[in-house]
Amino acid sequence: MTKVQTLHFPHSPGFAAPVVNYMERYNWGSEFTIGYRANLAKDLKLNVSTNFGFGNSVTTRMLYNPFQLFETSPPDWQVGFGTDPRKYTSGNWGYRSLGIFRTQEQLDDFMAKNPNYLINNVSPQLGWLYFEDTNGDGVITERDKVPLFDRIDPKFAMGLQLGLTYKAIQLRANIAGRFGGKVFYDSKAREAASTVSNLPAFMNDRWTPENPNGKFPRFDSQFFNQDSDFWAVDGTMVRVNDMTLSYSLPQSIMSRIGLTSARLLLTGNNLWVLKNPLPYKDPYQSYVFDYPTIRTISVGLSLGL
Repeated sequence: MTKVQTLHFPHSPGFAAPVVNYMERYNWGSEFTIGYRANLAKDLKLNVSTNFGFGNSVTTRMLYNPFQLFETSPPDWQVGFGTDPRKYTSGNWGYRSLGIFRTQEQLDDFMAKNPNYLINNVSPQLGWLYFEDTNGDGVITERDKVPLFDRIDPKFAMGLQLGLTYKAIQLRANIAGRFGGKVFYDSKAREAASTVSNLPAFMNDRWTPENPNGKFPRFDSQFFNQDSDFWAVDGTMVRVNDMTLSYSLPQSIMSRIGLTSARLLLTGNNLWVLKNPLPYKDPYQSYVFDYPTIRTISVGLSLGL
């Protein structure tokens, strides 16, 4: 029960105000499929099709608690009420990074200009990430979280189905791609090491006194596991999901053995990632420590009576 509901609900009934869930949202979009067939040469045929779509939504009316707007960190859907959800989404909410303190001179110079600067009530140290003070109060807290990018979803996503036939041999492949947008190093990959968990291999390239130009900060850096644009990379991904190579036996042979069709098949699933924004895991995995997606190769025989 929210304060605003209580203020506008009479106490005389003797029971709490009802929970109200109300929203108006407009959704729109389009989906397209384009195909192409051609005879490339004698007995060689090509069949290609792709599907892609565009869409968005805008919330125009909702019921929410206005008192929460004055709390430490209001939900982003309240801050971005009525605006583009491609920007105002929980996955795009975090700190704007200024980099890593790599040398003592850099740290001393920054602290001389910002003597009261704290990150989560702690003075910054060498090898730590440091962030933009977006609200201007001189310290880094949850109040400094902001939308990080104009959009994080792909600008374009598509699926491609490719077919190539030569006489009795046929090759079919399914390729998925997304282009643009942002993806983030997952939260499990940004957890500090402990007695029961390890660091992912990419963290070997972290800041140390012997490696001051390491790509990543110390894992004990304040807000190390919080979302920030430091952990964002281009989201472009291209992946060959599956492929099938088949051979159809000649009709003359099948008629002799009483079959209408017979095909030998070689099928592969989860074959190759041609472009992976986060090479430490499969692009379809959520977290670094998830079980890997299994690549399978199978042989089959399809018979028609």
